[in-house]
Amino acid sequence: MNSKKNIVFLLIFTIMLTTSSFNFEDFLKQGLKAAGISAVVRSMGPELDRFINDLLSNQGAANKEATRVVPVITFGEQVAVGAVQITGTQELIKKVRHVVSYEDKLKNKYRVKVYVPSSDSNPLKINRVYGVSVTAVIEGFI
Repeated sequence: MNSKKNIVFLLIFTIMLTTSSFNFEDFLKQGLKAAGISAVVRSMGPELDRFINDLLSNQGAANKEATRVVPVITFGEQVAVGAVQITGTQELIKKVRHVVSYEDKLKNKYRVKVYVPSSDSNPLKINRVYGVSVTAVIEGFI
């Protein structure tokens, strides 16, 4: 099964490289940005987590379970990378490597966002961790 996935990946990658509209330099830059943002999220995660927990506590809505900040990869009209705070038991949130988010429109009237905590280190694969939820979304300003 793995060899089939590799062949499909190589085929898609070859098509992308040979298509005139595909810009490998932009592709590489986007990949480096995503990796950089994920690294920043991992290093600043504890500080962001404390900030969110203090904010919620000050509003009388403190989390009652363990929390952690992890990278989020959003797929939809565009691909984006950011951070989310997750909550659950300590055992479960330790398993989460990132959250995958899907965005779509329903009847061109509603925007729907779905968040799936995943224990897989590959952001393109999902190994859902049940019992973990997203409690905050962290977005940066550029």
